[in-house]
Amino acid sequence: MNGVSIDFETANPDAASICAVGMAVISKGAVVDTFYSLIRPIGHEFYPWFVRIHGITEDMVADAPTFLEIYPDIQERIGQGPLIAHNAAFDRRVLDTALRRLGHPVPAVDWKCTLKMSRSLLTDLPNHTLKTIANHLKIPLNHHNALSDAVACAHIYIQLQHIARPTIRPNSL
Repeated sequence: MNGVSIDFETANPDAASICAVGMAVISKGAVVDTFYSLIRPIGHEFYPWFVRIHGITEDMVADAPTFLEIYPDIQERIGQGPLIAHNAAFDRRVLDTALRRLGHPVPAVDWKCTLKMSRSLLTDLPNHTLKTIANHLKIPLNHHNALSDAVACAHIYIQLQHIARPTIRPNSL
């Protein structure tokens, strides 16, 4: 089981206002590489509500690379995918919007959503937030830190894959 978990934090509601990215590369069912970077979202103001959520301020990203500068590092890790995210619709929209605004092609990779997977496989939980799933599966999480979210999502994906594919016992055949 291979893939790349990705998580973005944004400075405001504009999907292209990326201020952080975290990634966790999965190979053969294990996290083998991680990547994190603050990103300076050019021309985007930081909304106080967003800063309260993730703690990233404009001062913190003043010397950070722009999305255009950091994208080669992201693209290298994306490879052939699939890309994995908790609430993948959000992270997909962020990536697609940022790339389109820069005139870059959007990578043609499959997306896997651990939110949708957990709703199907962990039906007894009160909700399916990243925090709830991580707690349930005993996965460490510093929520809204892009790297911690991406690593937790990767481990959730790995565990959900095992839940979805029960082992066939030779005596049961």
